[in-house]
Amino acid sequence: IRTNAFSLIWMGILLLAASNAMAVTYTVNAGESIQAAIDMAGATDIILVGDGIFNQNVNINKAVTLVSMNGAGATTIQGSAAQATALAGNLGTLCLSVDGITIGTGAADGFTIIGYDWTSPGIEHAAIYIKNSVHGDISIIGNSIVADGEAALLAEYGCITGGNVEVASNEFSGQTYVGTTVGGTSADQYTIPNVPRSMVYFGGNNIGISFHDNELGGSVGAIIEGTGDSYYNTGATIDCNGATDLATGAQIINNIITIPSWAALRARGGFSTVTDNDFDTSVSGEFVGAYYQNYETGIFANNQRYMVP
Repeated sequence: IRTNAFSLIWMGILLLAASNAMAVTYTVNAGESIQAAIDMAGATDIILVGDGIFNQNVNINKAVTLVSMNGAGATTIQGSAAQATALAGNLGTLCLSVDGITIGTGAADGFTIIGYDWTSPGIEHAAIYIKNSVHGDISIIGNSIVADGEAALLAEYGCITGGNVEVASNEFSGQTYVGTTVGGTSADQYTIPNVPRSMVYFGGNNIGISFHDNELGGSVGAIIEGTGDSYYNTGATIDCNGATDLATGAQIINNIITIPSWAALRARGGFSTVTDNDFDTSVSGEFVGAYYQNYETGIFANNQRYMVP
């Protein structure tokens, strides 16, 4: 085989590029800081978290993969309002601010992620909060995501303009308010404390959200304090109003939603595919169904126990 100086130089460049592309794994054991590992990591690196309960809020501001050693049953990340206050820019137990983030890849390496209550009604928080600087390439797979006074999963309005967001095989639970009563209705949600949020919320001109094989339970409403009336939010709001065809619309497939609510699923915008879901209408005697707008340009099929207004 004949070589020359030019080919050797190119081989060196290719080897250097391959070396730079290799992900580095940072291991976080019990008692250590997940945030510190992320701060040290570079894009595409892996944060591997050991067993235990990590009482931490985390800003994920790099395109990293966050996984656990032994799954959601072994590793819990528990946020708090105090930690959110102490961590600049934080709005969630896990607060995502860039594209390219992965949280769990399946049941074997996901997390239990627990939210917290934020007492100021004008600012929303969540167990997993997606900021408007995120436009796509997000994977959230194989986790147990627990609401505790705010949403379980919340994206800022209309931020997913690049698509390729996958939320799959997660269990959602808890309640999006505190106590046994709620403060008011959605008309009051930014002025009165303790108005229940949706369990999962992607509102606005998003595109390319795949939401599949998830189980949603818990509570998004109750009696309004001091009245005989009740108020329930949606179980999941997944809007892809920016879609221009079925490929860029929402893919909402094979989910089980058993949340008492005025709509277990709200999917606004055309070109959404809503198939093979189970909207359980038997929970607590409350109406649970699907509110699916502009379905003439999408696909709505093989769903169980639903109503379309």
